[in-house]
Amino acid sequence: MITSKTLRPYLLSFEFWRTQPLIIIILVFINLIPLHAQPLLNLDEAIRVGIENNYDVRIARNERDIAKNNTSAGNAGFLPKVSIGSSYEKSITAADVKVVTGTELVNNRAHTDWIDAGLFVKWTLFDGFGMFIRRDQFQKIQEIGEEAYWAEIEKTIADIIIKYFDIVSNQMLLNVLVDQVELSQLRLQIIESRHKVGSVSEIELLKARVELHADESARANQQALTQNHKTLLNELLARDVSLDFLVADTITLMPDLDLQLIKNTSLRDNRDVLLGQLHQEYSEMLVKQLLAMRLPSVRFFSNYYFTQTETQAAFIQSNRQIGPHLGLSIDFPLFDGFKKRLEVQNALISKENANFRLSQVQHNIQSLVARVSNQYENDLQQLSFERQHLSLAQKNLEIARESFAVGALSSIELREVQKNLMAAQNRIISALYNAKSNETLLLLISGKLMSESENR
Repeated sequence: MITSKTLRPYLLSFEFWRTQPLIIIILVFINLIPLHAQPLLNLDEAIRVGIENNYDVRIARNERDIAKNNTSAGNAGFLPKVSIGSSYEKSITAADVKVVTGTELVNNRAHTDWIDAGLFVKWTLFDGFGMFIRRDQFQKIQEIGEEAYWAEIEKTIADIIIKYFDIVSNQMLLNVLVDQVELSQLRLQIIESRHKVGSVSEIELLKARVELHADESARANQQALTQNHKTLLNELLARDVSLDFLVADTITLMPDLDLQLIKNTSLRDNRDVLLGQLHQEYSEMLVKQLLAMRLPSVRFFSNYYFTQTETQAAFIQSNRQIGPHLGLSIDFPLFDGFKKRLEVQNALISKENANFRLSQVQHNIQSLVARVSNQYENDLQQLSFERQHLSLAQKNLEIARESFAVGALSSIELREVQKNLMAAQNRIISALYNAKSNETLLLLISGKLMSESENR
């Protein structure tokens, strides 16, 4: 594993260091100065904070709760509707009333007052089994909301893992550059000492200084890049984006990731596949609901009503009624301009589209598993190769530094060996990060990311 300590054993063994005790004391003192304390954010804590705070997760959680609240007997239509109402009206009219007895009533400003109030009950007893289908629909929507919620959690966990180890890999790259600067500083010190006695040219001294400045610039850029990745993780965790923190210093891969098992379970446990199956089942319910609307509906209604009328425009000046009113209504649809038939046809097309979308998701998952598995296996092979390459590069640097210390190797040649080691370190860090990212994607695709996170 590559850490920030990889190069230090080589630096400390230089003959130059044994001849410069003051510099050793200064650097040791600098390393002992305590830095500003930063909290360590481990991966488990990052996942916990992300699940709790992430906005997409919170939205999915609320959508799930809405779907759960909507799953009720009242929403499905099983329960009656009860209401209470009242009204008052007044009119002033010119009245001219004659009856068969010859009596006549004439009033040019006849006042009439109406007052009514009542308790009303309406209850659908039968609607072609529509209420049962609606109940099943609400339950299916609740299942979709629940599955979407867990899918969002898994996606967020995967994003957190990938972004977390992105920071770890960038921190490892930064440590490599820190070691690079230390080695360049040492090389410059040796060249300056030799330049004073005339054993190296001015050009070689200037070149060492330029290369040190280039290394320092690369280190500063990497520091900014690492900090930006921390900001992105803070954004994902929905917390203060300016928070600084420490992360783990290594990237650990699963020792026994079973690619064949992942391929076998991806079409069964993948969240997108499960959501596609639920949407497919819901589309079938829409067809059943529309077919149910072709059947007759039976409704019961009941009122307890009070009404009172007082008028100067009739011989009956006051009329008051109070009491219950019961009844049944039957509605049998006969013709609606082929509207229902068109709705059923469109629902059948939507059902077919749901089947197509599920097949498309399954096909895409198979393709994604194959591609990511191939890339993951390539990452592991690359990692094994780069570890061997790194070992050779380290040995090469050890030989080069000894040769440089006795003057048998030029500064330019040492710089080339130094660059080769840094390139090997960068490649192995990149291979580690790519392998971890693809490992995470494979667990996400197979629906095993949650269980692996809990077991970690």
